[in-house]
Amino acid sequence: MKIKYLILHHSAISYNKNPDQLKAINAYHEKRWNSKGSLGYYIGYHYVINKVGKITRTRSRSDVGIHCRAQGMNYKSLGIMCEGNFDIELPTKKQEESLTKLLKELRIMYSNVKIAYHRNFYNTHCPGLKISDDWAKNLISNNKTMEYVEQGGEQYIRYTEPFNIAFNIGDPEEEAQLKKLGLPNVKPRIVTDMDKYEVYPLVSKPRMAKVIKELRDLTGF
Repeated sequence: MKIKYLILHHSAISYNKNPDQLKAINAYHEKRWNSKGSLGYYIGYHYVINKVGKITRTRSRSDVGIHCRAQGMNYKSLGIMCEGNFDIELPTKKQEESLTKLLKELRIMYSNVKIAYHRNFYNTHCPGLKISDDWAKNLISNNKTMEYVEQGGEQYIRYTEPFNIAFNIGDPEEEAQLKKLGLPNVKPRIVTDMDKYEVYPLVSKPRMAKVIKELRDLTGF
């Protein structure tokens, strides 16, 4: 199964009415579809995110989903559902944080994957009337603080969200990776005076734009 889309859904049941809907959804999908996935759930989505941001993987990524039959999307997508009725309420902050993390991870796993809504392929409001067309896009937007700075005679890219790829620890393996990226003679180092920032050492300012683009392409930042 070649994954081309990450398709977002809502449960259409208010999380205030039922704050943890996993069992109910599983029972409903068992009765409706009677198709158990390899992880033991009948749920047709691959991931379910509840009100407090807990992500439950309900189908293996290799399992064909049962969440968007239109245009054969079940065979080329992963289904992600957030519990809640987004016709009348918005996702919680915790749901948005978990969804953002999940989307970024999946975009790294599946190159060129597109993020879409159920309503993009079928006559439905899903994932809800209160969800704008650019909501998911804004969650993973590159339009965040990522800038070139000079400090102490050294050059850095700094950004407001921590990522493990930031080379700011004096590790020989990471130094080798820097050299592979075309950054010779640059040693990783620990930087303690940039609160809330991760840093990436650079050779010179002309490389800034290229490296920022590489980082954004890699992380979805």
